[in-house]
Amino acid sequence: MQRLIILLPVLILLTFSNVQSQTTDAPSNGSKALLFDFAGLSNLGANAYNGGIGGKYFLSDQTALRAMLLFGLDNRSLAGAKNDDVQFGLSAGLEYHLPISTHVSPYVGGLLIAKTEDTKMTGATSTSTSAGVAGIAGVEYFFNKNISLAAEYQFGLTATNTTQSPGDTQQELQIGFQTANLTLGVYF
Repeated sequence: MQRLIILLPVLILLTFSNVQSQTTDAPSNGSKALLFDFAGLSNLGANAYNGGIGGKYFLSDQTALRAMLLFGLDNRSLAGAKNDDVQFGLSAGLEYHLPISTHVSPYVGGLLIAKTEDTKMTGATSTSTSAGVAGIAGVEYFFNKNISLAAEYQFGLTATNTTQSPGDTQQELQIGFQTANLTLGVYF
């Protein structure tokens, strides 16, 4: 019994000191990351890709600025009609992180997004330009200090102007969930 009385406080102290010495894998002020984005997860297919490449910089321990170069390709054939779609765009945003453990950091924020899209279908072509704002909510999981994987939803407002051959123009305003993203982060 005496061994248990002596051993128990020693185990508690060792456990407490181990917990206190753990450092968080979440980034801090001045951290930088290279980002690889996989967007539009509802449209995954072997003949389509939607994503981007960009960077992130932490202005403080909880606030990060990010920018992405967006691109997408979609080549489909449906009922004999071929559809080739190419997208390019830019996004810039701000994230506010709430680290809850050494590996998990939920975040919220906002984005500004601008895109252009060229679509060639059998017998018709169209060009679309869009601009929008979006609120984001996500969770970033840190495998270690250098690698993370984030999953997020975007909810926003987008204005789109589409010109189709032979000269038909349409304007559209959309509000709602825009996309779900997975983003691989490589911190340095």
